[in-house]
Amino acid sequence: KASLYASFRDFGFSRLDIGAVHFNGGFGRAGGFEASAILTDIGGAQPLIAGEEEILARLNEEGSEILQACAGHRGGGAKRRWLATGVDPEGIDLIRGDQTARISFKQRVTTPQALHEALGALARAGAKPAENR
Repeated sequence: KASLYASFRDFGFSRLDIGAVHFNGGFGRAGGFEASAILTDIGGAQPLIAGEEEILARLNEEGSEILQACAGHRGGGAKRRWLATGVDPEGIDLIRGDQTARISFKQRVTTPQALHEALGALARAGAKPAENR
């Protein structure tokens, strides 16, 4: 969807260097915390980051069964399958129609091989994703 907006005159990219965060989640749910609480450490994960596009394409083409096992069959009917949209050392992001899910890894993943092993373990364990982040 984002590509639709790239041609707009007021469209642009920005880089943010986050120093601190203030969260306001409603009455009684506000507070500040350090940026490290929301930033992902990508140190040592260059093999994973460099291969992300290829990894996602392969997972979405060949790894459909493993993604479905990781995400579980959470409504939406059998015709709709989960697709991987992003991966980082801490987890993998999925989408199915309007549903989104984030599956966190039990330990940091920094290489494609480690990702494959982590997804296999999650699929065998029946991972429980956090939906609609």
